[in-house]
Amino acid sequence: MSSLSKAPNNNKAVRANMVSPATPPSSPTMRSSNSKPAVTPSKRSDTPRARTTSSSHRDRPQTSPTIQAPPHQEIAQAIKDAVKYIMSEPKDTGKAITSQASPDTDSKPAVRGSKLEVKDIQEVWDSVAYAYKVVESPAIAEVKELDTYAFVIRTRAVKSETRSIVYVDIKLPGLRDILRVVLEDIKWVSLADDKPSFEHNLLFHYLPELEEYRASATRDGAHDLTSLKALDLLICTIKDRSKASSERLDPLLREGKITYDLLWALFKANSHIITTCPGSGQVRCLQYNTGDEKKTEQGVEYFELQCQYLDFDGKVFGTVTERLPVERFHGARPITALDIYPLYFHPTPNKIMQSLIERGRKFMSLMGSHHRTYDGVAFRRVKDGLVRKSVQSKIMIDTDQFRKTIPSYARIIIKKTEEGFFSDFITTQQRVMNGEMDLANLPEDKLVLCPPAVLGFSLNDKFWGEYAVDHIQGIEPSSALFDHLSIPLSMKNTIRSLTRGHLSPLKHGKWSGSSMSVVGSGTRILLHGPPGVGKTLTAEALSEYHRRPLYSVSAGELSSDAGELDPQLTNIFRVASAWNAILLIDEADVFLQRRAELTLERNRLVAVFLRKLEHFDGILILTTNLVDHFDSAILDRMQLRMQYHSLGKAAKKEVLTGFLTSLCGEDGLSNFGADYLDRFACMNVNGRQIKNILSIAHTLSREDEEELSCLHIDHALEATGLRLPQSADEPLDLYD
Repeated sequence: MSSLSKAPNNNKAVRANMVSPATPPSSPTMRSSNSKPAVTPSKRSDTPRARTTSSSHRDRPQTSPTIQAPPHQEIAQAIKDAVKYIMSEPKDTGKAITSQASPDTDSKPAVRGSKLEVKDIQEVWDSVAYAYKVVESPAIAEVKELDTYAFVIRTRAVKSETRSIVYVDIKLPGLRDILRVVLEDIKWVSLADDKPSFEHNLLFHYLPELEEYRASATRDGAHDLTSLKALDLLICTIKDRSKASSERLDPLLREGKITYDLLWALFKANSHIITTCPGSGQVRCLQYNTGDEKKTEQGVEYFELQCQYLDFDGKVFGTVTERLPVERFHGARPITALDIYPLYFHPTPNKIMQSLIERGRKFMSLMGSHHRTYDGVAFRRVKDGLVRKSVQSKIMIDTDQFRKTIPSYARIIIKKTEEGFFSDFITTQQRVMNGEMDLANLPEDKLVLCPPAVLGFSLNDKFWGEYAVDHIQGIEPSSALFDHLSIPLSMKNTIRSLTRGHLSPLKHGKWSGSSMSVVGSGTRILLHGPPGVGKTLTAEALSEYHRRPLYSVSAGELSSDAGELDPQLTNIFRVASAWNAILLIDEADVFLQRRAELTLERNRLVAVFLRKLEHFDGILILTTNLVDHFDSAILDRMQLRMQYHSLGKAAKKEVLTGFLTSLCGEDGLSNFGADYLDRFACMNVNGRQIKNILSIAHTLSREDEEELSCLHIDHALEATGLRLPQSADEPLDLYD
């Protein structure tokens, strides 16, 4: 029994010596090159010899359980088979094998550019490694269920509102290409997308164009049938969904009326709309892009129109985006009663279109810096509304200098309801975009988009503002004022020659490099004398004679603080240089008085003025009544000092004749006899007082709708408490 009971254990020992197949290469025990191949026992041998031995053992009688060990050659062969299996190439290429290459391995090194293939990769930022990381390109998105349709109608509910917006998502490439052609002028729609999306309202406006395209495609036969069928389906779908709106819209438009909920159907993309400029009162035209319903902070509903117009910002000419509101109203309202409506609903659209084109051409001619005359209302926009000013003066049109002087100025539209609840500031983009335009060949449909006003400065009123283009006129050249100037002929010739030499094109090259060159190459003139003798008039006459603007600054406009005076003078000299203007600083006594030890602040004013004066290269005219009090450093820098005396009888008569000629012309002088002029010249008045008296008389003549006469002058004198002497030989003071 003992021998029989040990037989199975001996058989197990024999099987333990048999070699099982090696561990697969993916096993962790085979990843190290330093480890030896493991031979694990198997319950059943796979070698032929082992199977023969086991079979013969079962055939033998149980009484002779003799068991023989396999020969050593078989064991050795089994080990070799296992090692060969381990070192062989793995069959599963999808799994990674990490092992160190044997020195005997025959591997070729990688060669740059050896694969004639393309690899698409992406780089993403790895915030941990703080470097870009190469990743594989994303897989191409699968076609979703919605993409199988030609187009999809998508309704999106507006957040926190009861209304919704309907979009049409185009899926079919052929239909997409058709819409790219039909809507090619809609610049704000992304037509380059592979699957573009359009608002349903936009496609409603372009139903006639879509139908026209469908008819022409049928005649040409150049499109595939699938795309045309998709276009038919799109047209039918838009018509069906807009049927209720169309049935309400058509009769309203025939009557020239509209309701608030149908405003979206009134305005078509890229169409011209008109409104009124709140400052000038002139009609202005814009190009409509799109619209949307919105609410103010007070909960007032309005329809906002996003529009574009053309403008010049001093550097670039191009398009500017602006948003205009139409407040919610009840019932049907006449279209022309709206603040904004399409141009073709105007009673005389062709006439208004032609006037807008002419104004656009005039606006284009006014870009840059221009010296003109103006007679009308100018305005400037401020935070609380508009500041208007009646202007009858020479002006400078210069958007660039306006922006530099008032950099925070932005064009805005202020709309208020009758109840006063709706007063939003709808601002424009301050930077003009898309400035690359062919200004010489601007089409008429673009000219109408120019604004009705330009930015400028009134030389008489010292007013920076906007000036209506229609009220701007050119300046007729004239030397009459200079010819009638009541100063000695030698003084007149001297100041004319000096200023003309400065304005000559050769003035910069004559003394170039010579020892006579100075820091500032400007012309500085000092006019001094009693009030009303023609000092300011001399500057005005020079401006008219040389056809240059006269930029006048009074002492009251300048600060008495040296720290504030410095930037003020910097801006004044900058503007005068940009306009090539004659700069007049009138009554400049306080800034030019003699410096003293105990008046430190006054000394600072003189020092600031002196430093700015030396670097100004234009024509500067200073006037004063107190030349004896001037600082010697200022006087030394004056190239010409002209003294004026009180007007004599002949000078007064000349001044009077000059003013009368300017008011009523040469023919109008016949209304005044020589005796009347002689009697007037005997009065103890100066030039400024003569000008004021005649100004009052001219106003009275216009009120009576009559020509200016002696009677009007007598009434002006009487109104101010004055009277003429009985004869030319009777001297009379101003107030008798």
